[in-house]
Amino acid sequence: MKLISCHIDAFGKLKNIDVSFNENITSICEKNGFGKTTLASFIKAMFYGLGANARKNSKLTDRTKYQPFDGGKFGGELVFECQKGKFKIRRVFNRTQTTDEFALYDAESNLVS
Repeated sequence: MKLISCHIDAFGKLKNIDVSFNENITSICEKNGFGKTTLASFIKAMFYGLGANARKNSKLTDRTKYQPFDGGKFGGELVFECQKGKFKIRRVFNRTQTTDEFALYDAESNLVS
């Protein structure tokens, strides 16, 4: 599998961000607090969703941690390529996992897959 690009509507401190991944390797070398871990968490959440379970030794869930301060929806898009073709994931995270929105599109035809 190869990541192509992502657009983050809102996820933690990242808002309205576009990231294109290099053909071979993408390196993000930035100072602490830039959002490197948040970007990694966004990518994971796009593939697997945001669970409702709290982290070990904490009452803070990823959903709570990465939700925008204004309490609005958050999420974005991720384009990836695999053996079966190129696809786009679109997720919108809401207050609860059961109300989250998910769609998988063929990136070439833009049809729901």
